[in-house]
Amino acid sequence: MPPTLIIEYVRRPMPLLVLAGLFIFLSLFDYRQLTSLPLLRTPSALLGLILALAFTLSRALSYRLHRGPQAWLFLLIGATLIAELLRLLSVDGSQFRYYMQWLQVFILFIILLDLAQDPRALPILWGSVVVAAVFLALLALLGGTEMARGRSGYDEINLNHQAYLFTLGLMTLIWLLMEKLRALPLWHLLAGIAGVALLLLAILKTGSRGAFLSMVAGLVLLLWLGARKRNASAYAYLLPPLILLVVWQVFTNDLVVERLFNTVAGQEDNSRLVIWSRAGHMLAQQPWIGHGPDFMRLLGGYYQPGVVINTHNGYLQVLLAFGIPAFIFWLGLVGSALWRCWRVRSTPAGALFISVMAVTLMFGMTSDLAFDRFFWVTLALAANVGAYQWSPSLAPLASHVPGSRVTDHHT
Repeated sequence: MPPTLIIEYVRRPMPLLVLAGLFIFLSLFDYRQLTSLPLLRTPSALLGLILALAFTLSRALSYRLHRGPQAWLFLLIGATLIAELLRLLSVDGSQFRYYMQWLQVFILFIILLDLAQDPRALPILWGSVVVAAVFLALLALLGGTEMARGRSGYDEINLNHQAYLFTLGLMTLIWLLMEKLRALPLWHLLAGIAGVALLLLAILKTGSRGAFLSMVAGLVLLLWLGARKRNASAYAYLLPPLILLVVWQVFTNDLVVERLFNTVAGQEDNSRLVIWSRAGHMLAQQPWIGHGPDFMRLLGGYYQPGVVINTHNGYLQVLLAFGIPAFIFWLGLVGSALWRCWRVRSTPAGALFISVMAVTLMFGMTSDLAFDRFFWVTLALAANVGAYQWSPSLAPLASHVPGSRVTDHHT
């Protein structure tokens, strides 16, 4: 008989996966400060501490460093630590108190990157992202506040960050509908379409131009990569109504379209260009170690003393915080995850994650996503996308999933 190919994927403790999923969802409420204690300041902080302790106890002795995103991550951490040490010796002084917030994000990513090697991480961790997106969309539409220039959303959270989360949820629901159409019960199908309509409306209400353009580009890429023979019925019966829904929503809630036209005509606020120019001047002054994690005060000082302004650009955010060497390692981390997605782009999960990574990279050009927790969750799952599917033609790729094994059994 021909040999049987068996792929043994890693398994992580289910309680750790559930804790991580709850932590991701609770991150939505981190705008609320509960206490002044650093480790218990936000709603997710206590759960994050429990997750870190549980991960250390269960995984510390068996943790392995693999090539790819993990290696790039530790190089990034090393580069940022060196930058902080050099800053301590310079006239600028250390910003270690602010760096601790970045270090917490790095530790979170170490945990998520390891847990995401388990295929069950896709429904648990990514499912938490989608649930958070739908929940926030309901809050924004039912209890949101109208802000400047007609934009609206949940007033406690940055509108652009809301739009990014909504876009992740929207693309995932459309992906599920297209991939699972034949297997979905009618009420699941209707609930999915309602979720798409809800998230799309929430995106448009934020008025975020970057989110809208990123969403369109991401959906085009997702539908192009997902165009397979077994999806023919979804493309024939489901895609036309979805397109009509999108067109109707866009032109009945034309705030984003109006802002885009005004931008082209020079009638919209283009303060980002001024901010980016100032950020470029700052980077030229301190290219190797940056200005530290608290650079926002210095950037805002160009306008008015005491004003805090972020870069509105994820790439400049890393550059100004830690300098060019750390930025190169950060790009290596993102690029290695993107490369893994590209290698499995012909699979359902590969199509989804290369599309959401494209959205992330594009949206990062106009929003400071580098510190956003959902950005790091997206990156962790994208880096392990090879664990979320299997077919005979992908066996060589599966063998490079950290912790997995491919063996030939002859009978």
